[in-house]
Amino acid sequence: MASSRSGRKPARRGLEVQAPGGAGAAQGVGEEAGGGGPDQQLEKSARRGPTMAEKSFAVAKQARTKARINEAIELNHRQRMEKLNLHLGSLSEHFDIPKVGPG
Repeated sequence: MASSRSGRKPARRGLEVQAPGGAGAAQGVGEEAGGGGPDQQLEKSARRGPTMAEKSFAVAKQARTKARINEAIELNHRQRMEKLNLHLGSLSEHFDIPKVGPG
């Protein structure tokens, strides 16, 4: 177990540190009315919905996924292999695999 020099345990994340005046002494009228602390701002930003950019990204991603699925189910395996063989047959000899070694 690692001990700190001052003898105090380090503060764990997620726990709030109490003010020297006791529990509730740090809360004032200013926190409720205006800016709030960084924790309140973080909580507020976590509650808000997606931005316009996030919404449009989700719509575009869904459209791409649908298009990819429709393209995949368009041909069965045999048809895909025939299409590939036709494409490979139309290529010039430049793309042929060179014969290496005897036989």
